[in-house]
Amino acid sequence: MFKNNMRIILQTSLLLYSIAITLLYVKFSLNYTIPETVTERPKPTKYVTYDRYGGRFNNQLFAMASAAATAKMLGRTLVLPVEKRSVDWTGIFDNVETIWDLKNVEEEFDIIRSHEYSRFGIKIPKECVIDIRKIYQDKSLGEECEIISLGGGTRPLYCKKQLFCGAASYQRMAYEFYHSLKLVPRLQKIVDAYPVYKLGLHSRSFLGSGNKAMCPSKSKEVIRHHLTGSDNKIEEMVKLICTTRDKDNFKKLAKMYNHTVNKNMVYAIDYPEYNVMGGHKFERFDTGQSNLGIKFWGYSPKIKDMDNIVQILLEQRILAKTSFFFGNVFSTLSLTICILRGEEKRWSSNVCGLLLHPDLDRISSIDYWNSVIYKS
Repeated sequence: MFKNNMRIILQTSLLLYSIAITLLYVKFSLNYTIPETVTERPKPTKYVTYDRYGGRFNNQLFAMASAAATAKMLGRTLVLPVEKRSVDWTGIFDNVETIWDLKNVEEEFDIIRSHEYSRFGIKIPKECVIDIRKIYQDKSLGEECEIISLGGGTRPLYCKKQLFCGAASYQRMAYEFYHSLKLVPRLQKIVDAYPVYKLGLHSRSFLGSGNKAMCPSKSKEVIRHHLTGSDNKIEEMVKLICTTRDKDNFKKLAKMYNHTVNKNMVYAIDYPEYNVMGGHKFERFDTGQSNLGIKFWGYSPKIKDMDNIVQILLEQRILAKTSFFFGNVFSTLSLTICILRGEEKRWSSNVCGLLLHPDLDRISSIDYWNSVIYKS
């Protein structure tokens, strides 16, 4: 009897224990939610591209910098358009290690060549071809487009004459593109070997009309886009801002800026045959039609193409070193030199302060006069 009672008690205890465990499990289960495993899909890469503009090297550089800054602003990858002609070729992103050191550019900007884009050759829908000026007015335009074309085939990618688009921070992104482009050590040594000249001059001889014209009409148009003031004041500033065709007139212009032209100067004047730097013609590597023996993705450059770019690059950087730079307001070479000089030296020039004013829409004629003439 005693054994039977103990068995019953033990069985009952086990049953009650099992029930208690079950109830605790049910209660826990009701209050516990099994977390869902969420795997975030990476956002698909989106792209920006543009059409080649028919200008020479510094025009190509301007378009590339403008597009690179826009792509970075939008969080997209820049797809460089094909370089089809000699005028298009820059040697950038063609693995031309004889010219460029691209390490800094590749760290700061996300850029690929057109043949690296998986949908290369497919026509971009009309609704995804958006003028760069409209992009900066409304950054949501084209959000649904895998690739946006900024246009640019018939005009440079600027919003105002010789001015990058957007707020100051976006314009400085474009400046950063220029500063990120480095020369290979061999070329940089040539630049470093030049002294810091007191004066530097770049003039566009083919835009002038002899010694009678200190400044072509197109330059006046650019000035009006950047300066505020009366018409008379603008015309007065034209004479002060524009460089001249030859060294004799340059001496007169330099005198207006309280400078004396002597041997301590370096200059580059455009001629159809060659550029002049410091009065000496650069020797060309080759004037024939032989190419470099390399088939690039769009254009097969000739040795003379390489030589042309090397000369331009040396001129850019040597003139950028000068204490005071006289440039042409209509020239993208002068603009490049101003950017390479940096904003801190923009008032040590007749044009750089006019072309680099990312924090202001326009520059006052009087302020410009006081900054350049009296501080030079």
